[in-house]
Amino acid sequence: MDAPIDLTRLREWVGRSQTVRDIATEAKSHTLAATLDYDADPWGGQLFPLAHWTHFNPTEPQRALDVDGHPHLGGFLPPVPLPRRMWAGSDLTFHRPISVGQQLQDVQTVTDVTARTDRSGQLVFVTVTHEISADDNPAITDRHTIVYREAATAETEPAPAESPAERAAHEPADTSAWDYSQVTRPDETMLFRYSALTFNAHRIHYDRDGGRHPRPRRTRLPDRNHRPLNHRRAPSPAAERSRTCLS
Repeated sequence: MDAPIDLTRLREWVGRSQTVRDIATEAKSHTLAATLDYDADPWGGQLFPLAHWTHFNPTEPQRALDVDGHPHLGGFLPPVPLPRRMWAGSDLTFHRPISVGQQLQDVQTVTDVTARTDRSGQLVFVTVTHEISADDNPAITDRHTIVYREAATAETEPAPAESPAERAAHEPADTSAWDYSQVTRPDETMLFRYSALTFNAHRIHYDRDGGRHPRPRRTRLPDRNHRPLNHRRAPSPAAERSRTCLS
C-alpha cells in the first residue's frame, strides 16, 4: 500500500464507546471445559479467568461481514484502510472472580490508535479497553490491541516451512523453575470448537491460505455435512411453509 495512513482521521474514533451485556451461563462454561479437554467443570462454578472471551459474542448478520469474516469497519472501530486484521495481545487485570449465573456488562472504549512501519509495510494498532463487570461489580479490565497490516506478498512474508507454533513445539520452554506447567497443542478440531464458542468468523481460523491474502478465493464448504443449513428459512415471519432440500 503506497498511500499514507491518515492517523489524524483514525484517531477521531478514540473515545467512542459501546456497551454489551451477557450472562455467565453454565452451558458455556461446560462447553469451554470440554474444549480444553476437561471431563467436568474444574473451576467450581466460577468462570475460567479468560472465559470472558467466550461471552459478548458478536451479533452482526451475515450481510454485515467483510470478506475476512469480521464486521465492516467504520462503525465502532475506525475504518483502517489495511486488509489484514489480527489480535496483537491483551493486558489483563482481574479484579474478582465471575460466578456462573451473574449478569455481565462489557463497556468497550477505543482508547488509542497508533501507526508505524516495519519491513512488512504499514501497521496500525487500535486499542480497545474492556471494563467488564459482574452484577455491577468490576471484574476484569482487558486492554485489547488489534493490529491491521498490509496484504502479504512473497517478498514481505515468504511462506515458512513450519508455523511458529510448530517451531516452538520442537524447542519447549524451560519450565524447571515454574510452580506449574502444562503443554497443550491445539489441533484443527479444538480451534474449530473454540471459534464456535466465541462466534468468531475471522477467516484465518478456517482458511489458512485465504487468510494470507486481502481477497481470498471462494471455497466450497462441505454442505452435505451441515444438513440443518439445508433447511432454508421461510422468507418472512408471515410465511407458513419452508422447504427442505437434502441434495
